[in-house]
Amino acid sequence: MDEVEDTPDETPEPGIDEKPEEKVAEVDPEPHRGLQTDKWTFPGLSVDEYAVNRSGITFFESITEKKAIYQNTVIDKEFEVQIEAEQLDIGASVGLIIGYNSENGALPVYYLVSLVKNEGILLVKNSSDSEKILLEIPYSEDNDREDRLYNLKVRTLGPWVMIYENDRLLDSWLGESIIKGEFGLYADPEVNVTFSNFVMKPALNSMTR
Repeated sequence: MDEVEDTPDETPEPGIDEKPEEKVAEVDPEPHRGLQTDKWTFPGLSVDEYAVNRSGITFFESITEKKAIYQNTVIDKEFEVQIEAEQLDIGASVGLIIGYNSENGALPVYYLVSLVKNEGILLVKNSSDSEKILLEIPYSEDNDREDRLYNLKVRTLGPWVMIYENDRLLDSWLGESIIKGEFGLYADPEVNVTFSNFVMKPALNSMTR
């Protein structure tokens, strides 16, 4: 996963020690380059239901609901990914997971931003015993299309979730608590989909550009 930083690309000359005060005070712990394949888990999936490499993650068509979870708690981030869905059926859903939390063996609680074929984009909160639609963004006439490539971006800032497609802000939702947890990917059963071109960067830095 590529991450965009504002840190200047300056390398000290050989033989010159950096003084402590000259070093960058804060370094974001997220990876700089690549997908960091060792940081992903695939809860409940068998090895023949997905493939992962440094360029992307693919979920293969099967009867299983699929999730890939990036094991690093994040807050106030922007996530962008290209989604390539082969023959996505009407009503089928693929998307991004944010604020994923699962502790002490409990069922996970998370938010799902999903593309629903020929319907639109949904923001849904999933908990152990409920599924609540928080935001519905229907496709307008100029957004209805039959192509298979989608560029989805989600920005979280405190309790605020902003949803973009093709770098255009579609809508946003403001909750009551800070969105904090792990990031992930989702696909309905019987869907073949590839997620690639990952970008992760701080939400505040992105908004000030």
